[in-house]
Amino acid sequence: AMDRDSLAMSDVQDIGEWDPDDCTLADHTFAGSCAGMAEHLVMFPVDTIKTRLQARPACSSACETSVLHCMRRLMREGPCAPWKGSGTVLVGCIPAHAAYFSIYESLKPRFGVALGQRDHPLGSSAAVAVAAVAHDAIMTPMDVMKQRLQLGFHSGVSDCARHIWRTEGARGFYCSFGVTLAMNVPYAAVMGGTNELLRHALRESGVSETSTYVLAGAGAGAVAGIITNPLDVVKTRLQTQSCVDAL
Repeated sequence: AMDRDSLAMSDVQDIGEWDPDDCTLADHTFAGSCAGMAEHLVMFPVDTIKTRLQARPACSSACETSVLHCMRRLMREGPCAPWKGSGTVLVGCIPAHAAYFSIYESLKPRFGVALGQRDHPLGSSAAVAVAAVAHDAIMTPMDVMKQRLQLGFHSGVSDCARHIWRTEGARGFYCSFGVTLAMNVPYAAVMGGTNELLRHALRESGVSETSTYVLAGAGAGAVAGIITNPLDVVKTRLQTQSCVDAL
């Protein structure tokens, strides 16, 4: 719980931030996990397009040359094609996001106390980076299966899991764990720090609270995504290389 003797509480409760007087950490974590799952499912077709484009030169049949070409191919494959592999999100998203939110909310105020400011950007960056390690330990196996399913190499999650275990062993599920951490830890740190900086700047300029959160989140995500996109391509290639080699 937040040390309320050490941290001065804001007069106005921040939207989306946990307040122990408003709800328990468990409730906040569950809400965040459900929100994360909803975000993954809504954006899943876009993620499928991204995966096919990133795997492109290595794979001939399932990969595309442009966003438009990929969209046309998915339409020909049927209405369910953009959601191939979405079952992995249902399996892994809630425990992964639960770990992320619980660790983040526990560490952020402690790091803030150490740095002398409740919402210090460095404190937020450090907390979100530690939380990302726990999140990735749970989600990496799910992401490996998800991307192989998105490329159309298996009939379902269970078939993909059996094939990886039989042909690659446990290491196959974590073939990209190193590069995933190398990507997501700086991604989370950059996004967390940038988000705090943008929120403070927008509040000082008189932007409304809702607009502040939307604009700050969008801006932080864009900056972090651009910086780490090359590593995301490497991750996709590692996670799908055994399927490509089998062609």
